[in-house]
Amino acid sequence: MALLQSLPLTLSQYQYYVNETLTIENGTTTTLVCGLTSDTKIVEYPSWSGPSREQGNDTQFSYQGDPTFNPNVEILTRVRWAVNKKDLVLSPAKWIDEGRFQCTFAGIGNWFIRLNVRGDLFFFQIQMW
Repeated sequence: MALLQSLPLTLSQYQYYVNETLTIENGTTTTLVCGLTSDTKIVEYPSWSGPSREQGNDTQFSYQGDPTFNPNVEILTRVRWAVNKKDLVLSPAKWIDEGRFQCTFAGIGNWFIRLNVRGDLFFFQIQMW
């Protein structure tokens, strides 16, 4: 996988950098690939965080070196580790998952993914009324 150049992304009043943008369909299974690599360290169980329902705050999903997920986060009922113990599998992805995800490994760096989820938002809003 080639490293993608970081691009500025602006959402409302916030600006942040992403290494990769991934657009998927609502209800599909997707893998969030942590692009961190190292010649000297085995990168297993990095720290992952992702979008929160609270504006401006990220939600901590996992901590570096720990294979368990934060039990207080609803999205994590749909998340599991990929076989490589580095990437996250999201199944099924929902439109409410849209946002920035971050993979971090101390001494190596951060990897940012912008997840865009398309489809079924209009249908969901109609059922809410």
